[in-house]
Amino acid sequence: MTTADRIDGAGAVLWQSIDGGEIRIAVIHRPRYDDWSLPKGKVDPGESHIQAAYREVLEETGVKAIFGPEVGTVDYEVDGITKEVRYWLAQASVYNAATPNPEEVDETQWLSVTDAIAKLSNSDDREIVRIAEEFGFGSTALILLRHAKALKRDLWDGDDGDRPLEHVGQIQAARMPAIYATYAI
Repeated sequence: MTTADRIDGAGAVLWQSIDGGEIRIAVIHRPRYDDWSLPKGKVDPGESHIQAAYREVLEETGVKAIFGPEVGTVDYEVDGITKEVRYWLAQASVYNAATPNPEEVDETQWLSVTDAIAKLSNSDDREIVRIAEEFGFGSTALILLRHAKALKRDLWDGDDGDRPLEHVGQIQAARMPAIYATYAI
């Protein structure tokens, strides 16, 4: 999503545990910028940040992931506009679920945390990996979900547990599965 004063982006520290529990981080090479990066991209209109992060990981690595907690936000300038990118921990789950566009990403490498930090071109990406490591790979997100907008109590005579959703609540409820699917709930 882009507004006049900010570009919203989202990405992930995509990780896997290999033999003996060693953590490997996915880093991608973007030929357009000739750099090594974490998978990330712009939030599309109508898309939540975590949905964008999930989509970008799939598009840029071909891997479906199970998302964990949000680990950080990075702000930087792009053509005089602030770009804000939010990052999550994401554990690789299903490999080769999609084929990355080779014009966008031409190589993915799975590296140790130390090697990933050394390989990443941007200092902000390196800091996000450090934060993710400190936070703890394998951490689980705590999801607190309040019900969607319901009909006002004084307009309902029945049991409160049966009180129906208002129209806006139905819209909110319809959005929830796509947002929470990233957590494999």
